[in-house]
Amino acid sequence: MEFNLNKFKERILTIDSLGLLYILVVGGLCHILPILEIVKGFLALPGFLIVPYLVGNVFVPKKTRENEKGLYEKISGFVITWMLGLIVLTIGAMILEVLNLFNLFYYIVSIFIIIWIKILSQTCSGKRPVINGSIKILIISHYKEFIIIAIMLLLPIILLMGLSPFPTKNAGDSFRFCLGIYQIINQSLIPQLGVYFPFLEIIIASLTIIFNIHSFTIFWTGTFFSYFVYGFGIYLLGYRLSNNKALSLLMVLFAIFPFWSKTMNLYRFIPQTWIYFIFPYVLFVIHGILHQNLPKIKTKNLIKLGFVSLIISWLAYEFSTILLPTSNYSPNIRVLYFMLFWIFNIILLRLIFNTKDSIIIGTIFAFLVMIHHPMSFLAIAFLILYISLYFLSKYNVSYYYIVAYTLIFSVSIAIIFHVPAYFYPTGIFNVHYYNLGFSEKVDLLSYVFSYFTLFLFIIGTLYIVLIRFRDISSLSFLVMSLSAMFIYLLNVEILIRMLPFFLVFAVFIVSQGFLFVIHNFNNLSYKGKRFSIVPIILIITLICIFGPILNYLNDITTVGADSGISTISSFDKEEYDAALFIEKNLPNAIIISDPWTQNIISGLSGTQNLGEMNGGGNIKRCIQKIIISWDSVDAYNLSMTILSKNISTDYSIIKKEDIFQQQEIAVIRGNRFELNFTKKDPLIVITPRTIKYGKYSSAWFLAKTKSYIWEDMFPVKGTLDSRSPEIEKFFNSTYFELIYNDENKIYIFKVKNQIEQNESAKY
Repeated sequence: MEFNLNKFKERILTIDSLGLLYILVVGGLCHILPILEIVKGFLALPGFLIVPYLVGNVFVPKKTRENEKGLYEKISGFVITWMLGLIVLTIGAMILEVLNLFNLFYYIVSIFIIIWIKILSQTCSGKRPVINGSIKILIISHYKEFIIIAIMLLLPIILLMGLSPFPTKNAGDSFRFCLGIYQIINQSLIPQLGVYFPFLEIIIASLTIIFNIHSFTIFWTGTFFSYFVYGFGIYLLGYRLSNNKALSLLMVLFAIFPFWSKTMNLYRFIPQTWIYFIFPYVLFVIHGILHQNLPKIKTKNLIKLGFVSLIISWLAYEFSTILLPTSNYSPNIRVLYFMLFWIFNIILLRLIFNTKDSIIIGTIFAFLVMIHHPMSFLAIAFLILYISLYFLSKYNVSYYYIVAYTLIFSVSIAIIFHVPAYFYPTGIFNVHYYNLGFSEKVDLLSYVFSYFTLFLFIIGTLYIVLIRFRDISSLSFLVMSLSAMFIYLLNVEILIRMLPFFLVFAVFIVSQGFLFVIHNFNNLSYKGKRFSIVPIILIITLICIFGPILNYLNDITTVGADSGISTISSFDKEEYDAALFIEKNLPNAIIISDPWTQNIISGLSGTQNLGEMNGGGNIKRCIQKIIISWDSVDAYNLSMTILSKNISTDYSIIKKEDIFQQQEIAVIRGNRFELNFTKKDPLIVITPRTIKYGKYSSAWFLAKTKSYIWEDMFPVKGTLDSRSPEIEKFFNSTYFELIYNDENKIYIFKVKNQIEQNESAKY
């Protein structure tokens, strides 16, 4: 039998085999070779796509993949497989931990063995698609556009990362996720805290092991992943909607620069960001399902749709805002709730879709809930509205136009006359967090998008309504964007999180408005002379597009300048080095310091803290007294008072005067920390930030002051004076021991236990 090299390549060179080969070879080299940490960080980024995809592909039926004929279908298939893989990776780890069988190393090894067996079986069957099929078609047909997108995406990244050079970064929640990652790696304990499943901790912990890397390095390079995945998602969505490359590129340009630190933020690599950059792909998949498979809709199907939409919306609200968030500390209950939500969605969707599409859409809804509970409800609600509009267009296009134009007109009038300002809904979403009313939200729109972009949105709206009035996709996206703006403007602070969803819909409208302006001002005439003002329009557009992100950078660096620094990073290299020292030499430590220093050092070193201290509480007052006290005995006694407390997880017996209140205990419990502090090595960390803000209550009680560009989070320029009474007291060798000092920029003191004090007394 003659060996055929081409057939051998067709069987071996698949997406799956090359992905697995990349993980194994590059991961192995990161363990063997002295590769720079930042380089390993970039090498690890493809793992976010490869690992979940390979896991998901194990569970995708062979027939399903073989039936994916067109390019769009293959992209949709990849997206769904990736989502399924991340779900399986997360839920599988949680189930194993409930059964006391979870160990990250063995979990990773087992997964790759299963993946290898699946790839081997597919290779032997010879039925796998070759890599130079759909992927080659996509690259060849769009390679110029991909290069342009990459250049565009690098612009905001360079602006942001240039002001937060590696390894520093403006990070808050990232430190908490680092703690969870360390717990998974070192203790095989999965954190159960927050409004999302621990998917991010599990996937980053896996990549940390595979690529031999510090977990925070991935949070730094993750910004590049966020921007590139989001940018390409916007392009694919735009091209599927319009089949117009220029329009799709414009959508990317208008989508990547809007910026606000709390929601419109691809810089922070956290679950909120994930649901932001995943949403374009979700729309891409659902748009494909609707436009390929739906026949003419009958009245009974429309009635079924109304019933299913109401039930799924109610389920999404109940599960994402009530059931799942309240089951933080019961992973078995969380998994049960999640599986019920997933199954109920598929069963309900089967009433209006075929089995395959019901599973796909149900999986999308479940995936969104897993990523971020509150934002998932908003995302699912908009997806249901989009599906409903398309169903209506297939039922009776005249009815669709009536409903669409009625919504466009009524919502526009309501926004113009400030109707959303008079709505005061109560319930789970009426959370006072951002301190923004209606007028502040209106101002924020111009801050985030610029007046020029909003002007183009109005032009695009008029263009669609008056000229492209029969384009169902454009009308639907216009309805969605106006609805998102209306909901955003409601007098409910938490609905500020509508901005990312509004942007995805709005850039399609803005880009059409821009092309309309260019087309009409490209060939003007005056007194028989023809001229064009397009170059002027392009210059104005570029200036205005850069505006939002430059506004943010100006605001935050101005605040940072008060501390003597010109950076957007929330910690400096000295704090990073100190954290690495603690990680290597005192991994059993518990950190005592001001709120931000405690979070930073604890997160970077993977050591325990005293509940993150994000809210108010007596524990903060005790630590503040330790810092500002001039007496070493008082500082020691206060430290021992904290460390000797018996922490109870029974909230019913917590008294108002107790040092640890419910919020601190919730964080300690959710992070799976050791509750007996006497087993830990207490470290007091002093930085210039600690001394400067030690006397200011705003640095200790952020929830009370509502300081959301927290000036006290920045590192403070300068050195520490060891003779100052705040530091000198810790040089009392009876109670404390200096174990680290980096050129008087950071001090770390170990609190001695009784045995160590007795040993010191002998000398």
